[in-house]
This record gives sequence, C-alpha cells and structure tokens, in this order.
Amino acid sequence: MENQKRRYWVYLFPAVMDMAVVSLGFFATVRAISLGGGPVLLGMIGTAWGLGYSLTSLLLTRLAHAERSVFFMQLSAVGFILVAIAMALARSVSFLVILSWWSGFWCSFFFVGFQLSMASLASLSTDISVAAYNFSWSVGFALGSLAEGVLLSHYPSVAVSPAVIGSLGILAGLWLVQRSRVKEPSDSAGGKSEGQRATRRSFVLIGWIGLATVAFIGSGFRYLLPEIAVRRFSLSSSTTGNFFFLFFLLQSVVGLFLHRLSRWQYRFHHHLGATFLGLTGCWLAFSLQGKTGLLAFVIFMGIYSGYGFYYGVLYSLKSSLSARDISINEVLVGVTGVVGPLFLAAALKKATASFFLACALLVLTAFLLQFSAWLKKAEGSVKKGMKEE
Repeated sequence: MENQKRRYWVYLFPAVMDMAVVSLGFFATVRAISLGGGPVLLGMIGTAWGLGYSLTSLLLTRLAHAERSVFFMQLSAVGFILVAIAMALARSVSFLVILSWWSGFWCSFFFVGFQLSMASLASLSTDISVAAYNFSWSVGFALGSLAEGVLLSHYPSVAVSPAVIGSLGILAGLWLVQRSRVKEPSDSAGGKSEGQRATRRSFVLIGWIGLATVAFIGSGFRYLLPEIAVRRFSLSSSTTGNFFFLFFLLQSVVGLFLHRLSRWQYRFHHHLGATFLGLTGCWLAFSLQGKTGLLAFVIFMGIYSGYGFYYGVLYSLKSSLSARDISINEVLVGVTGVVGPLFLAAALKKATASFFLACALLVLTAFLLQFSAWLKKAEGSVKKGMKEE
C-alpha cells in the first residue's frame, strides 16, 4: 500500500452522488407539498425510493463483485441524469412517486459498487476507507440539503441541476481512475488485509441492527422534515435546508472521530453511549417542541446516525463475507426506506410529538436487540471456554 498513490479524491464520488440523492428527494417533497400532497403522500415518495433501493440491492447480493463495481457506478450516474430531467418536468405527485422509485433503483448500483471497490480505488486500509466514506457521503447529504434549500426558489431545471452536473462529474472521475489504474499494480490496498478480516458474526449483526435503525429514522426524517419545519413550525425552506445540513454534517464528522477509537471496535459498551445520545435527542424534541426542540433532535440524532452508519459498514467490510454483507447493508437501507417514511408519517399525522416518541421507541428497541445479540456471543464464549477446560 505504501508504494501506491493514495487517491483520497475518489471519496468525492459518494459525496457528489448523495448531493444528487438528497437534492432530488428534497425537490420531490417540496414540489409535492406545492401540488397539495399531505404527510402520507410525502411518505409514499420516500417509500417508493426505499422500495426501488431495497429490491435492487437484493438483486445485487448475487451479482455484486469488485470487478463489476465501476460499471455499476457508471450505470447509476447515467440513470440519475435521466431521473433528474424527468423530475424537472413532473406535474403530479403520482409521477414524483414513480420517479422516486427509479432514483432508489439507480442509487443502489452506485453505493454497492463503490463500497466494494473504495479501498482499492483509493489505496487505503479498510478502517480509513470506512471513515472517509462515512464522512464523504454524509457531507454530500449536508451540502446537497444546503444547496437545494437555495435552489428550490428557482426554476425546476435549476433545482435539479446538482443531480445532473454531479452525475456527469462522477462519469468523468471514473474515467480518470480507470486511466490511472492501468499503470499501477493490480494488487489493491484492501487485498493485503483480506486474511485479517474479522469473522465475529455477532458484531456484524449488531452493526446491521444499528444501521437499519438509523436508516429507518433517517429516511422518515429526510422526507418528513419539510412537513414538520415548513408546515407545522412555519420555517422557511432555507432554514429547513440548514437543519438538513447540520444533521448530515454531524453525521459525517462522527465517522472520522470513531476511526480514532479503533481499539473499541469490538467492545459493546460504546453502543450503550450511542443509544443514550439518540434517546436524549428524542426526549428534548418531545419536551421543547418548536424550533428549539427540532434543533436538539437534529444535533443528537445526527451524532447517533453517524455512529450507526459507521459501524454498520465497518463490521460488514471486515467480515469474511464482505461482498454479501455489504449488499445486505444496502438491502436494509432500502427496506427501512420503504417502511420508515410510512411508519413515521402515520405517527406525524397523529401529532408532531408522536413522531419524536416513535423515534425514541425505535432507538430503544434497537439497543435491546443489539444487547441480546451481544449476550448470545458472550454466552457462546463461556460455553466454548468450559469445553476447552
């Protein structure tokens, strides 16, 4: 790895792609509100995205391979350009729902492909790759939200421009990577650590539970925040974009911080601390209500979300079945993206406070499941030690 040129710039790819994802999602929800769509219809936009993403990721569990990763990303970029153009022309909520499904479909190809090849593309170790990846895609969400909050006041063709320009940039960047890799050894940075990958399946399960939980909450938050902020609290679209920006910025920084605590990777106690932060955010949002409560929720849940995504990807990439486990990660993201917006939309329809209570219930349930998985691992270790004696 030391003899290879490190390409940190390839982590611009997930940042740019998530700028496209969040900009189209934000555009679709605000557009749907202007067309008369309520919380349930807004939830359906998020559900359609999750359905397209999960079904495609499920298919890719059998097709995913590092050799196909670049093609997957190229295909995704072309598909996103077409979806963005169609969204700019959309004049009904039902059409936006259909296009959201296609957005999830193409998105899956990109993120499965990138995760499988990112260590090789950048010539970095798995730990650093996951930290950089978490930082990158989260920053993409943050910047996309901030930019879209401003662009929404312009024509639809301008509002969807981040998706079009970003996808063209990804295609150009992939061409540069392929061209430069021709002169480099085929051996990748990630290949050297293959024999050192952790096989602790209980922690892979713990990571999946955490990832599914933050994806569940995040998908609902992403599609329902405009309803809470704009319609319920009478905040502007630019302020809503700022909340999105803060949420994903915190999520991105957490991954870089956790990379420094590598000695804790396979210890359970820190998952309890993350749960406490998540529950605190929900409690403050429920208690304070209004702009202040929403800000508290954004801060604490942003940190909790970054935690869940980091360990979900890390445990899967370090497993002995990384290609399959990474695809399962994306299936979980997609499935929770189907259920999350509808579940949280139903809670929000009852009352704003019900939305925050539902999020707290999800965080607590996730911890209990993680604790159960860890206890089974501990019991298995004790039984193994007794047999050896």
